[in-house]
Amino acid sequence: MEIYPLPKSMEIADKTTRIGFTVTNLDEIIKILKDDNNKIVSEPANNEWGYSAVVKDPDGRSVELREK
Repeated sequence: MEIYPLPKSMEIADKTTRIGFTVTNLDEIIKILKDDNNKIVSEPANNEWGYSAVVKDPDGRSVELREK
């Protein structure tokens, strides 16, 4: 799988596609991302799919993080 940066000719990233990753310590990852001033869309919470959060990548794409 490859993810490419947003081309300079585009102003807005595709918002219809979301990538997800399974992580081992979601709270620690969210803390690190907040310390680096990254955009947290939804704070970690339990839902029907498990303990997860959504963040934005530098181009504005949604990335779901779910704890294993």
